[in-house]
Amino acid sequence: MKLIPTVRLITPVMTTLLASIMGAVGTAHAASLIGLGDLPGGSVFSQASAISSDGSTVVGDSISASGSEAFRWTAGGGMVGLGDLPGTTFASFVYGVSSDGSAIAGRGNSAVNTRAIRWNAADGMVDLGVLSGGA
Repeated sequence: MKLIPTVRLITPVMTTLLASIMGAVGTAHAASLIGLGDLPGGSVFSQASAISSDGSTVVGDSISASGSEAFRWTAGGGMVGLGDLPGTTFASFVYGVSSDGSAIAGRGNSAVNTRAIRWNAADGMVDLGVLSGGA
C-alpha cells in the first residue's frame, strides 16, 4: 500500500483555503475610526454608548464645564451637549438612540433623584419620571 505524504495533500488544500480567504478580505469594506472630540470646558474625556442603525448619530457622555453631560454627535454638527434636568448635581447620561438618530433615551439628575429622560430636537430633554415605588 502506497501512502500519500501529508505535506503533498495539505499544501494544495491550504493554498486553496488561503486564496479563498484573501479574496473575501479583498472585497470587504475598509473600516475607519473617527474621533468624536469632547465637550468644551471640561476635562478631555468622552465615551460613546450607542450608534443609530443608519450610522448617522452617536450618543454618549463627556465632561463639560458643568459636569458629566450627555451628548449627540453627527458628522455635520459634531458633538453637542444635551444638558440636564433642573436639579442639584449636574449629570446626564444616554444609553440608546433611535434608528435615525432623532430620539435619545437615558437618565438625568433632578432636584429629587435620578430620572429617566428622552431627548429630541423639538422638545429637548424631557423628564420621564421614575417607576412606581421609586425603583
